[in-house]
Amino acid sequence: MYLSGMDVYDIMKITGHSSPNMLKKYIKADQLEVVDKIIDKYNYFD
Repeated sequence: MYLSGMDVYDIMKITGHSSPNMLKKYIKADQLEVVDKIIDKYNYFD
């Protein structure tokens, strides 16, 4: 959901997390964003 662009607060309503920081820590958002940027920049997986 996060990578598809869904709003963090909407995801929190589904998952029950109490804060955006906890949700991002749980889904490892920083790592996911890095991977997403790498995939977009370098077409290794096409």
